[in-house]
This record gives sequence, structure tokens and C-alpha cells, in this order.
Amino acid sequence: IRELLPDGVPESQAPIRPDAYEVYLLGRGYRRRLTRDGIEKAARCFKQAISLDMNFAAAYGAAASCYCVLGSFGFELDPPEKLIPAGLEYSRRAMEMDPGQVEPIVYTAIMTLKYEWNWKEAERLFRAALAISPNDSLTHLQYSLYFESLGKFAEAIEQAEQGRQIAPLSTEANIYLAWHLHQAGRDDEARSRLQWTLDLNPDFWAAHWGLGHVSLAEGRIQDAIAAFRTAVATGGGYVMPLQGLGHAHAVAGERDAALKIIAQLEEMARTQYVSPCVPAVIHAGLGDRDACFACLEQAFQLRSRSMAWLNVAREYAGLRSDPRFVDLVRRIGIPGGLRP
Repeated sequence: IRELLPDGVPESQAPIRPDAYEVYLLGRGYRRRLTRDGIEKAARCFKQAISLDMNFAAAYGAAASCYCVLGSFGFELDPPEKLIPAGLEYSRRAMEMDPGQVEPIVYTAIMTLKYEWNWKEAERLFRAALAISPNDSLTHLQYSLYFESLGKFAEAIEQAEQGRQIAPLSTEANIYLAWHLHQAGRDDEARSRLQWTLDLNPDFWAAHWGLGHVSLAEGRIQDAIAAFRTAVATGGGYVMPLQGLGHAHAVAGERDAALKIIAQLEEMARTQYVSPCVPAVIHAGLGDRDACFACLEQAFQLRSRSMAWLNVAREYAGLRSDPRFVDLVRRIGIPGGLRP
């Protein structure tokens, strides 16, 4: 029943129950939406697939990807300590069942980087995944984040471009490449890539969000505000677009508007988890250092994914000389220490 085996599953593995595979495919579709609702639905599908076929290794790896995204990507819908250990358990179970499966290795690597702050082990896992499948788009894209966190933007762009070439119509791959181009200061190229992505999907929140960051870097603050507002309106990004909008208002000197978004986030936090890194970025834009560092300290205690990127987050550029910032970089253990 080779046609029932997901990509990368060896023929020696026991045939997968058709009903489990059908639910698995549905989950894959939801997962590609890159929205909170889509990823939550995907996680439910993958767990249902596992309940239908306990030996379905690929479903364990896919479930791990959802926990990773929900707990350690920009979504961060629950405290990482609640989601990431579960994600690691799913991925390690998948690797035990099928050591040749790439997806769980990759997501173990990214969770090791984002939650455990272990760059050495994360790199080992990424290299292991590429040794198994050098043409896997997911591996290249996630490996690009490893390099970005270290400020190695040329290497990040190289990995993201390889991932995009393998999956040229993937909105996710195009967003990764655009973001790294932006981080490297190549904003004209980043904007072009984002516009191309919007041609594929005009309602893709992350492309509007990316345009907001590019416009902000170019000093086109009102354009940035407009782009972030569009990202908020299109939905799907949870608090990431709000974070960008609040920071843009702060940079524009529109303090009341920025504080209004902080108040909105505080209200949201009454009923759902909001990472402390979200208001931290807005406080940084407002120049409220004490409030910013109070949020960052909370984020450190919660092991928020954003802390691994502290050294390369543009929003904190004005804080790098602050001893509290230097101390955070040291405690996180970012290789190479504080970047200039």
C-alpha cells in the first residue's frame, strides 16, 4: 500500500490505516494555513490519526510540529513550558519509531534551540536531518532560523533560498527568505519577495506583517502602520501583528496609540496567554526601559522563544549597552555573547 505512505516513510513500515492517513492529510492542509486556528485544527487531526493508528510515526512527527509552532514560534499561544515538553515527547517518539523520518528531527532541533537554548545540539540535529534528506525544504527553512539567531544573515539567506527553490510556491518559504533579507538590510529585495508572496495569497497576514517591518526599517513609518493594520485585519497571526503595530506607533511618537495596544494585550492576557516579549517590544519603542526589562525578565523565566533572538531583534537596538541587556544575553547563553 505504498500510496498510503507519507513521504519519507520506508516501505518496510507496516501499512498505515487509510482512515488514519486521511485525517493526517487533512491536518497537513490545516497546518499549511499558518494561522492559529489552522494549526490548532491540525494538531487535533494528527492526534486523531495517532489514536486510529498508534504506529503511525509520521503523525507523531506532525503533531510535534504543531506543538512547536504553538509554543515556540511567534504564535506562542501557551507558556512554552506547557507545550514544548509535549512537543519534544511527540518528536522523540516519532524518531524512535522511524529514525529516518526528517520532520521530528527538525522540530526537535528548533525546540532545542528556542526552548532549551542549546545551539550546539540544535546544529547537530539540523545537520543530521540534512544528511538524511538534503532536499527537504522544511529543514533548510528551520536551519535558517538557527543562523539568524546568531546574526549570520548570509548563511540564513542561503538556507532559506535553498528551501524556497525546493518549494517555490510555498508562502512559508517565501516569508522566511523575505525576513532574512530584511534582517540583512536588503529591504528592496525583501519587499519584492513579500509582494510576490501577496500575489500568491493577498490575504496572507505574514506578508503584510513583513511589509510593516520593511517599511519601518526604511523610515516609512505611516506605511508600516498601515501594513501592520492590514495584518491585524486579515487575521491569523494572533498577537504578532499587534506587536508590530504597537511598536510602529511607539516609533512614530504616537504614545497614546501604543499604550492603547498594550492595554489591549493586557486585556487579552486575562483569558489567554500573551508572551511578555510582545509588550516588551512596544515598551522598547516607547523608551520605557524599566517596563521593557521587567517583561524580558518574565520572558526569560518562561523560556520564551523570542529570547534566543534577543541579539538580533532590531527593536532592542537602543538597549544593547544597558547592563541588563548584556546580562540577559549572558544568561541565555547565546554563542559569541553580545553583538555590537
